[in-house]
Amino acid sequence: MSWHPYPGRYENMQYRFCGQSGLRLPALSLGLWHSFWPRSGAGIPARAAA
Repeated sequence: MSWHPYPGRYENMQYRFCGQSGLRLPALSLGLWHSFWPRSGAGIPARAAA
C-alpha cells in the first residue's frame, strides 16, 4: 500500500500576492523558513523578501 496525496488539495487553498512580482504565497504558513537561517544572518530573510 502506498500513499497518494489528494489531487485537489490545492484547489481551495487561499493565496496572497507578494509585492508586484505576482508571486503567490499561501495565506497560512508556519514560518519554517526562519528556522533554517543562522542567527548571525538574521536580516538575510528580510532582504531576500524585499
